[in-house]
Amino acid sequence: MLKKNLISTVITIFMSMVSINAFSYDIAVENADGVTIYYNYYNEGRELEVTAVPEWTYPKYTDSIVIPEEVTYSGRTRKVTSIGTQAFYYCNITSITIPKSVTSIGVGNFGEGTFYGCQKLTSIMIPSSVTTIGRDAFKGCTGLTSVQIEEIGSWCNISFYNDESNPLSKARHLFLDNIEITELVVPDGVKSIGNYAFLNGAGFKSVIIPNSVESIGTCAFQKCIGLTSVNIPNSVTDIGDSAFDGCSSLTSVSIPNSVMFIGAKAFHNCNALSELTISNNVTSIGEKAFYNCYKLQSVTLPSSLENIGSNAFYGSNLETVFSYIKNPFVIKGRNDTYPTFSKNTFYNSTLYVPEGTIEKYKTTAGWKDFVFIEEMAGGGEEPIVEQCAMPTIHFANGKLSFECETEGVEFVSEITDVDIKKYYSSEIDLSATYNITVYAQKTDYENSETATATLCWIEAEPQTEGITDDAVSVKEVKAVPVLIQTSGTQLSIEGAPTGAGIAIFDLNGRLISHTKVAATGTTKIAVPAGEKMLIVKVGEKSVKVMNK
Repeated sequence: MLKKNLISTVITIFMSMVSINAFSYDIAVENADGVTIYYNYYNEGRELEVTAVPEWTYPKYTDSIVIPEEVTYSGRTRKVTSIGTQAFYYCNITSITIPKSVTSIGVGNFGEGTFYGCQKLTSIMIPSSVTTIGRDAFKGCTGLTSVQIEEIGSWCNISFYNDESNPLSKARHLFLDNIEITELVVPDGVKSIGNYAFLNGAGFKSVIIPNSVESIGTCAFQKCIGLTSVNIPNSVTDIGDSAFDGCSSLTSVSIPNSVMFIGAKAFHNCNALSELTISNNVTSIGEKAFYNCYKLQSVTLPSSLENIGSNAFYGSNLETVFSYIKNPFVIKGRNDTYPTFSKNTFYNSTLYVPEGTIEKYKTTAGWKDFVFIEEMAGGGEEPIVEQCAMPTIHFANGKLSFECETEGVEFVSEITDVDIKKYYSSEIDLSATYNITVYAQKTDYENSETATATLCWIEAEPQTEGITDDAVSVKEVKAVPVLIQTSGTQLSIEGAPTGAGIAIFDLNGRLISHTKVAATGTTKIAVPAGEKMLIVKVGEKSVKVMNK
């Protein structure tokens, strides 16, 4: 009896907490359209969060709702930055305007999602300011048909709690400037495509991912049933769980050399997938990664593999399996509960293995269940993937240019300005210095090593008088661009005036070398390979340079 009462008390306390969170408010303010919006103080009272209509003041929010960007109450004006958990729970709203001041939707500890059960809501606009959408925010929004966004890059970076956090879980169609997105081009600069970002995007036919993207999140393109092609660039290292799960129209996939991890169910139920290339650097293939890809006829497993999950290729009646793994590890066999390959694959396909390893395969659990195992002709050495040559960097006529000995490459560069920072002193020395990095990439090649350089400006004719107080007689200081780059053991200086003095120091101020600029305009100086950072002084200009 005591135990039953204790449980009842705990449930009552929890329900009270949920009720307080969902149906209490701090202030109520009427909009210009006569609709009263209820708010709670947020971020220690500096901002406001929209909350639910309290139970005792029914009806709930209905029809069209406009959330203001800021609210004035009791002489204080505050930004509206959040829409709270359960704020529009089972409301009969048909449309809602979310201002650009809002950064989070439905991030709370209790209750269901923000728009849970809003069946009359047909479309929604998510501003680019939103960075987080909480659990089940759009669950039960069965009337949603479209989602309008302001900018694709911002959408990629939203942190969705789960699939029902994303309105695309119901709407399926994504619009930008009132035009449905069918050819999705992710903008350059996006580092990762977040979890659930584009799930259920039925309108997508193709996806172009830029070289800045390093990871594709969980369920990022899950059930994009119209997607026929996708390019995965060499910058991507991680393909998340269920990233392309259910993309039933996807016909071919090339996993680039940069990818190391293919998540569980990454290409699960990609029924049209008939061409698959797995790069030489993949170390792990997750469970059910290619489950039910029944059009696959052949797969090549690189020597880098250390793990293949259960059911990874189940449902695919492969005709050939090429394995370059020289020391086979245990996999799930044909009589195990969740075999790595289909029973038909174990019984009918040919497993090709490196020369001298056939006995290892015949005695290793899982692999020994292949009825037909043969050693590859010519020793079975894995094809060597050539690496792009490291680019060189040049600056002339106000433009940077890159060169590479490997033909047909694409250059991926990044430039950072060291002057863009906050200062707190009374004087600021603007160095006008830029750090440049670039690497070359090409399909079926490994990315090149990254080349680095520093671009700065030095005075060609130093002025001893400086800038006078007389605004009319301000003197022009002539400056020339100087490009400094290293290759580990050699430093190259391009563009400095002939005869200008050059001195190289380590970070402790010890002089390493000194010379003068050659008549050719390009000077090369040997530097110690162990020094990771150098201070290069050209004339009176000192620049810190990374010794790559």
